[in-house]
Amino acid sequence: MMMSPPSHSFPTIHWWLSLNAAEQSAWVAGLGAFAAAGAALLISGREQGRRKREIKQQARIAASYLYTDIAYLARDSVFVRRTLLEWSKLPDSNGLAGKISELRQILLKSRGIVGRIDLEKIGRLPEDIGTSLGLGLGGFTPNFDEVEVVLFQIEYPTRAFKEIRGILVGTANRLDDPISNALTFLAWFNKEFSMPSTHRASELHQSLLAEMAEPVITVDIK
Repeated sequence: MMMSPPSHSFPTIHWWLSLNAAEQSAWVAGLGAFAAAGAALLISGREQGRRKREIKQQARIAASYLYTDIAYLARDSVFVRRTLLEWSKLPDSNGLAGKISELRQILLKSRGIVGRIDLEKIGRLPEDIGTSLGLGLGGFTPNFDEVEVVLFQIEYPTRAFKEIRGILVGTANRLDDPISNALTFLAWFNKEFSMPSTHRASELHQSLLAEMAEPVITVDIK
């Protein structure tokens, strides 16, 4: 049986010499196991810390590539929404032909952005941010289709414009969710990562933040 050191005191040389070889070996083995366990915990903690830093760095790189496209997409979608709501206040569609053409160009550009977004990079974002952004991107295309339909109805009306005004409001408000998800990504990025002056979108960041400052998402025109 392995002898314990005197209670409430550190082992002494006399106590150690009083042990036989088997007992000394058992104590050395126990201390070795304890030291090995401590070293394993230390290494595991360091590895977890390294992995967390690596994941965050990968998320930052992926988000940096995504940021400019998402910012332009959000900005242009906010513009489309505002425009539809403004048109819903008009008494008729007179003078909208040129503006319809402009809106179609914006929709074409926005569709291109959605089409070239790298889903693999979205997968490197934190799960909640990536899921939100993915849902937002999935919602843009069907809503752009709805905008195209209402533009066609204005150009080639089969009903009174006062009826189309209600469709304009509904179409505009259905852009809320994808825009909100895009803005959530932009807000997370700006909070999580500092922006160096050399970043390729640094000037765009400030202008977009100013342009999006107005809380258009909560506007509801009756």
